[in-house]
Amino acid sequence: MRTVFPHGEVDGFEAARAELAERFGVAAEPLDCLLEDRFARDGLLAWWTEEDLERFLLEVAPRRLVVADWSAVPEFLHSWVDFLAGEGLLSSPSPVGALHRAIDRAVPGFLAAMADPASWGPAKMTDRKS
Repeated sequence: MRTVFPHGEVDGFEAARAELAERFGVAAEPLDCLLEDRFARDGLLAWWTEEDLERFLLEVAPRRLVVADWSAVPEFLHSWVDFLAGEGLLSSPSPVGALHRAIDRAVPGFLAAMADPASWGPAKMTDRKS
């Protein structure tokens, strides 16, 4: 399965996102947010470093995700890493265990950011008012 999409390859990205979502079979909102951010950054959907995972939890998710159960987001990331590794898709300079530890390290900061409206982005503020 192709997981690399240079900027502008929207059709290819959309097809890969749909296939990954179907194969992964987990919550659509966190997965959409994760993949859209990754596509916008560098288009490397299966390349994850410890820093990438921490960034998603500490910056991206608090800015964009509106979820009732905040603890589901780190659990989702653990499942995502395991899914990619199990499918032979994961590209990472770090072993899977180090990726899981990075997620766990970021959880306290993630929970604090999710509770702090100063960490929320404009789209999230609009969603909260609806």
